[in-house]
Amino acid sequence: MFSFLRSIFSGIPVTKSYEAKLQDEETKYTMYLETIESDDLRKYSELKEYLDNPANLKIGTDQSKKEQQLEKDFKAKTEALKNKGIRLEEEFQSKRKLQPRQERQRKKELRRKKQSAKSKEEHRLLEEEKIRLNKQIAMERHRLKEESIQLKHELETDHLKLKQEFGAAKKRLKDDLQQQKDELRQLQQELKRLENSKMIKHFFSFKKKYSKLIEEQERWVSKFYEDFSKNGPDPRWSDKQIVSEFLINGAPYSPIEDLHIFSPDNLQQAGGLLKIKTKQEKKQGLAWDKTYGFVPKTFSYTSGILTSAHSFKQMYGKFEAKVRVKYAPGTYHAFWMGTDTKKPHLNIFKFEDRNLFVSAYTDGAKIERKLKYKLKNDFYIYTLLWTNSKLVWLINGKKVFETANIINEPMYISFSSGVYDKKAGQTTMYVDWVRCFRSN
Repeated sequence: MFSFLRSIFSGIPVTKSYEAKLQDEETKYTMYLETIESDDLRKYSELKEYLDNPANLKIGTDQSKKEQQLEKDFKAKTEALKNKGIRLEEEFQSKRKLQPRQERQRKKELRRKKQSAKSKEEHRLLEEEKIRLNKQIAMERHRLKEESIQLKHELETDHLKLKQEFGAAKKRLKDDLQQQKDELRQLQQELKRLENSKMIKHFFSFKKKYSKLIEEQERWVSKFYEDFSKNGPDPRWSDKQIVSEFLINGAPYSPIEDLHIFSPDNLQQAGGLLKIKTKQEKKQGLAWDKTYGFVPKTFSYTSGILTSAHSFKQMYGKFEAKVRVKYAPGTYHAFWMGTDTKKPHLNIFKFEDRNLFVSAYTDGAKIERKLKYKLKNDFYIYTLLWTNSKLVWLINGKKVFETANIINEPMYISFSSGVYDKKAGQTTMYVDWVRCFRSN
């Protein structure tokens, strides 16, 4: 097993070439996203979806039905107008028949009055009344004639208006059909123009060529990123162990058997790098003793820790960092994940002397692999892929170990160095960046 893994390690590329590959992929994917977000591609996608639907191409299929309905409505309205004319004519003829009877009755009444008249004055007044009556009868006959003419004119006007509306409706129906045809033709021409554009052709060529890259990039959503380029403290990080913050007001401590104690002074951020220094120096601090609890102790070494315990935890995903460690006997460096309790615990990598460890611990299970590895003084990208079924470790994109998952609770990320031998030397761990992703 070890010889097989050593052969894998020997083939691991240096970080520069692997990171250049990562940056090239991210640049390509960024260009892909910019294309996706472009107005032309959005318009192309919408047009393609619309024109690929056969229902949207069936223009004029109901034209005959619409014309038939229009004819039916016109006939119904014409019939209604005809019936209205008949009804009005009947009402007019009733008035016309009634008029002579009323005239005879009024003349008869006037003759009766004249026969009853005794004086010349009464006869004179009745003659004047007769003249007025004749004039009134003439006017009423004229009005009736005018009403007949007006009625005929209104019916003719209504019928003409109905015919004009019918003609206009037929024209609108025809114009609407032509407009739909024109609009469809314009959409098809626009789709063809977009299909032949360099941008769309390049997009589909790129999508086909880099389908695996796109699939991999879209698999992850960034949840945490740090490149240590900020000036001043970052509230997401703490330079104290979680137990220290909870129990002893942030005072540094180490287990009683440790040779070192963590000190914020050993953390330095400059030039876009986090430096965690391990130094041989005396420092007073607290030591945890299982029997006596926290007791004072003078430690011979100091080192540092940086953790996201109070701000960021995640279960499952991709966790990676670009790190360089400087070898020194008796020291260790680690990029690890933990919880509020001692276990579970994950080592994305841990170097002790020249040995590389990858490991996962819970209260009931333990997985650990020690790999002989000749460490170069260079940056490497260490990655852990964590799913609900497996744990996969990679260095510079090359898988170095895989096992079944034994941890299923959120964990924070940490970087730390320390000492396990009294003959330890001074050393430094450099962290360029760290990224955490959640599966999409």
